[in-house]
Amino acid sequence: MAVSGRKLTDLPGSVSSCSKDHNCDPCLTIGQHIKAHGFCMDCQEYLCMNCFECHQRTKASKDHQLVKSDTDSDRGSNECTEKCHVHKKKAIKFFCKNHEVLGCTDCMTMDHRTCDLDYIPDKCEGIVDSEECRQVMRELDQKVKEIENIVQQATVKSSQVDSCRDNVVEEIIKFRNEINDHLDKIQKNIESDADERNSKDGQIIKSVLEKCTGVSSEMKEVQSRIQDSTSAKQDAQLYITIKRAKSKLSSDEIKDARVALEDTNVNYVFERCEYLQNILSNQVFGRLNDSTDATGPSLTVPFDRLTLTDSINVKTKSETDPKFITGCAVLSSHKVITVDFDNKTLNAIDTDSKVIKEMKTFDSEPWDIAVLPQDQIAVTIPGKSEIHIMIPTSKLSVVRIIPVKGRCRGVTYHQDHIYVVCKNPTRILSMNIGGNVHRKLLLDNKKFKQPRYIVIDKVSTNIYVSEHTTNSVLCVTQAGEILSIFRHSDLCEPEGITLLDDASLLVCSYDNNAILHISMDFKQCQEFGSVEDPQSICCSYDQQTVYVGSHGCDQLTVLNLK
Repeated sequence: MAVSGRKLTDLPGSVSSCSKDHNCDPCLTIGQHIKAHGFCMDCQEYLCMNCFECHQRTKASKDHQLVKSDTDSDRGSNECTEKCHVHKKKAIKFFCKNHEVLGCTDCMTMDHRTCDLDYIPDKCEGIVDSEECRQVMRELDQKVKEIENIVQQATVKSSQVDSCRDNVVEEIIKFRNEINDHLDKIQKNIESDADERNSKDGQIIKSVLEKCTGVSSEMKEVQSRIQDSTSAKQDAQLYITIKRAKSKLSSDEIKDARVALEDTNVNYVFERCEYLQNILSNQVFGRLNDSTDATGPSLTVPFDRLTLTDSINVKTKSETDPKFITGCAVLSSHKVITVDFDNKTLNAIDTDSKVIKEMKTFDSEPWDIAVLPQDQIAVTIPGKSEIHIMIPTSKLSVVRIIPVKGRCRGVTYHQDHIYVVCKNPTRILSMNIGGNVHRKLLLDNKKFKQPRYIVIDKVSTNIYVSEHTTNSVLCVTQAGEILSIFRHSDLCEPEGITLLDDASLLVCSYDNNAILHISMDFKQCQEFGSVEDPQSICCSYDQQTVYVGSHGCDQLTVLNLK
């Protein structure tokens, strides 16, 4: 065991003693001032002669290290008094430079025999003026300042905790009051319409009643005159009365009254707003969000271009037709699932080995795919108007088939619901994973001639749909109202669409052989690279990787966000 300074077997030649000017510490506790005779390293107390001798005889202190006052120095300046935490009765006397640990003689003998050791009594001399001491003090001072800074920040945040909660409650109440005020206004408008309707219908009914009462009175009077003329055998007067009665009978007054009454529908009811009803049923009121997100999310990694980095061959030996990858999605395992429309297959690709791990064949052409919780997937089958819920394990097994009305195309998932865009009829269906439809959004056939793909903004819950025929991307609310329409000279026959972290879009411009980046406000558009006949697109956000499937190409294009 290498020791810097004295050997392990060496004993200290002399020990530091206490100052003669000190008094006995135990005696001071009872008010006696007796000069010290020695010093106890363990108790760190000055002792008079009597206490010193008693200390040596008492069972609890007889093993303590005592020093007589031979020299005038500070309390045991070179003497090691701190006990080893392993060997309780041994003092720490060594420092192992190899393992940077302190220990007693037994520790060093057993565990550090071959290490480079410092003997503390020799090495500690003059350490108070050493650079190491000054450096440690500087670092401790810096660390204390850091701690004080953290404490200060914690104190500030502590004061913010309650105020933040109070602000949240205040905003909730404010929002609730705004909703109440808005609903009150809407209610007043509807009640005003009901009052107007009531007044109008009441006037019509009153007019009908007055008309019928008047005509009925006239008819009864004519009947009375006819009876009187008949009884009096006044044929000439009877003739005149009959002619007048026939004229009255041919009048349209009763007919007009009947028509007016039939046109008055008093059985109107209050029809609840379906959109608002859906919001209430979903218990959507708001959410807590970090204040840093108040201005809207930003891209995890900002980029100014898409860089072609690789391609993956997705054609199998059994397939004869070229690939038509109409759908693709990334699982949490970083596997990519591709949908091949022409070959009626679903392929699970390991992006590391670039090997197709699993393949599923359908009896009808699949179109698009969406990832659900626990890495389940939803696949649309337009020809059979079905959505297949599958588990991407061995053999890509189907666990559920959901029938839908219409040719289902693009599909996506958001907040426990599957959204699918359909044709014939043209609409967006929202359903839970079990297939229970809770919302149907009818779309304008003139603006949605060939809707293809769909994504949903996670923050605003606005729906984006690519429209192949009209060369546009449309932004739709959850009520089916069109908020905005994006058109651009570079956007030709848009197909696959994916949403980035900042709510901007990447869209496949099929006829333009390009990928377009569209800003979330639909005001800016940037064309990226050249991908032949891009059909479908998906993004792995944590890997900042984009995958593009094409029509008639056996390669899955791999791009990086930069």
